[in-house]
Amino acid sequence: MKGNNLLLIGLRGAGKSTVAHHIAGMLGFTLVDTDEEIERLTGRRIPEIFAAEGEAHFRLLEAVTLLRFEHVCGCVIAVGSGALTIPENVPTIEALGFVVWLEVDPKTA
Repeated sequence: MKGNNLLLIGLRGAGKSTVAHHIAGMLGFTLVDTDEEIERLTGRRIPEIFAAEGEAHFRLLEAVTLLRFEHVCGCVIAVGSGALTIPENVPTIEALGFVVWLEVDPKTA
């Protein structure tokens, strides 16, 4: 059964975080940005994680962060653009709720 969440996915610069903020306010949902959540949980900025431990480690943190919302409802979740590069994340993302792809012209992003 899908969770009662709204997940925003899209290319980098598509406005996921901005749109998530507005929608969460309109719906009275909790705003979650997976990148911000990773930074909060690790106490480090994403560029620091990439530099110190590499992309593979960051993608693992991203997958674990998504799993933390398995039993949480009422969130608008802005999913980091790289999360979909890991095929194992797709079923998790789909199970968390209704998924919306934000499309933007690459020149605009």
